[in-house]
Amino acid sequence: MIVLPTPYSMTVWLKRALFVVLAAWAVIATVFLLRARPSTILVGIDQYGARLITDQNDQLLKHEAENVAKRFVVTLLNYSAGTFDLQVSQAGDLISQKAWELRREEFRKLGEKLKGQEFVQTAKIVEVRQVEDLDYEVDLKIESKSRLQTTVTNLRVNLKLQPKKRTVENPSAFEVSDYAEHVL
Repeated sequence: MIVLPTPYSMTVWLKRALFVVLAAWAVIATVFLLRARPSTILVGIDQYGARLITDQNDQLLKHEAENVAKRFVVTLLNYSAGTFDLQVSQAGDLISQKAWELRREEFRKLGEKLKGQEFVQTAKIVEVRQVEDLDYEVDLKIESKSRLQTTVTNLRVNLKLQPKKRTVENPSAFEVSDYAEHVL
C-alpha cells in the first residue's frame, strides 16, 4: 500500500530542507569571505579626476591630515555648557587612546565646572601651518561668552598626528597623538 504524505508533513520536510540549504550557503559564503580577505582601497578625487592612492606622500593625504587637525580643533574648542560633553566625545574620536587617557580627567573636571552655567565658546581658525610631516600649528581666535562678559583670546594649538589604519568604521587615516594649547 502506498501512503501519500499529508500536507503538514510535506511542509515540515520543506522547512527542514530549506533550513539545511540556507545553513550550508551561510557556511560556504563565510569561508569564501575569509579566504578573500577584503582590503580597503583608497580612491582620491581631485580636479584631475579619480585615481587610486597608493603612496603615503600623496597630496590628497596631506590635505586629509590637515583637515583632521582642523576638525579636531574646531570640534574640541566650540562648545557651550550644554554641548561640552558631546563635543569632547566627538573630538575624542579623533584622538589616540593614549592621549585620551592623559586628558580624560581634565575634560571631566571642565565639564563639571560648566554644568549649570551660561557659557558659550566659539573658535575660528585664523591660520594652519604644517611644521613637520604630521605636526601642525593652528592659530585660533577664541570668543568666550558668559552671562556677564565676553573675552577674546588668540590661541595656538600644536598638534601631532599619527597614521592610523583606515577601516570602514573609521575612514580617517590619521589621529591626534598629542596636542598643546598656548595663549598668544
